[in-house]
Amino acid sequence: LLSDQCGRAGAPSDKSAQTIVPERMWVLKSGKRLEKVLNTIDIREPVKPYISNVTADYVTKKEDIKQLLVKQVSSPVRWQQSVETMLSHGVDTFIEIGQGKTLTGFLRKINKNAKAINVGVVKDLEKL
Repeated sequence: LLSDQCGRAGAPSDKSAQTIVPERMWVLKSGKRLEKVLNTIDIREPVKPYISNVTADYVTKKEDIKQLLVKQVSSPVRWQQSVETMLSHGVDTFIEIGQGKTLTGFLRKINKNAKAINVGVVKDLEKL
């Protein structure tokens, strides 16, 4: 068993090692399913460039969108690098939408001078 091999190699003796491969396969299959769906729709050129979670770079061409969306299913989110890209291009204000202020806290660790606004409820929009 994979878990026995991991245990002999010094890994923790829990069941998580047995689920790594099946979970990874599920994620990859989800990406393939998404790709099939995306291939049935027409994607237009972006009106505004946006940052991809996969590359931490701006997406400006429609040819890149479907491929990046599929990769996003199984790739790590490059949030810090995305923020750093925006900062390097002059973005100085970030708005976190949703309950909590986790990303706002992360942003302050990346750049204390960036303005961070949290919108948790509709009433918070009045602050803007």
